[in-house]
Amino acid sequence: MTKYKFYIKSSCLIIGLFFQFTTAQINDLVKLDYSNLSSEDSKFTFSRTRLALNYPFKLNEKDYLISGVNYSRIDADINIEGLSDNFTSDKTEFRQYELNVAYIHTVNKNKKFIVQFTPGLSSNFTQKKILNKDIVFTVGAGILIDKRKEAIDKPYRLILGATFSGTSGVSFPLPFVSYYRKLSEHWEYNLGIPKTNYKYTFQNGKSKLIFLTRLEGFNSHIQ
Repeated sequence: MTKYKFYIKSSCLIIGLFFQFTTAQINDLVKLDYSNLSSEDSKFTFSRTRLALNYPFKLNEKDYLISGVNYSRIDADINIEGLSDNFTSDKTEFRQYELNVAYIHTVNKNKKFIVQFTPGLSSNFTQKKILNKDIVFTVGAGILIDKRKEAIDKPYRLILGATFSGTSGVSFPLPFVSYYRKLSEHWEYNLGIPKTNYKYTFQNGKSKLIFLTRLEGFNSHIQ
């Protein structure tokens, strides 16, 4: 059995359905996105389709619990000599199934504490049974400082935290940094690790165009 790890930095246009849940870090209640990458010499192609569904439950005035599911399909075609005896030039399909659970505690009107746990399965699932190496998980914690509704010239939001993921391919926690600022009625940006984006809101106030750069990777077991 072989574990195959790689990391990608991708730039893509996300087209999807977004509902904002302003009291939580997990603000995509329904999300669909598609990424596609390929090398110039055709030795590497990668595509990923991801669907996320989340729903918030109000526990009391200060606490929320969010639960949901994530599904990803990854198609990888890698033709690099000597990479792995188990990995050929044929396209391999990976799938990821994840259960998402998050707890949000409101410290005050501008500050929230967030803990997230996401267990799941990640494999090419060629066998009829689930193996121990197919099981992955992600755990993270952070602080959110939100002043988007304050009476200031340029509202902002800052998130600082760390995550440890069995799907990232590294064996230590990774920092999570996100800084959001609204520049005008139509333009806003979010700078951070692992995601940076620029967002344009159309005149109707409901439709948005997002330009996104995201550091992304996956660690999947080949059965």
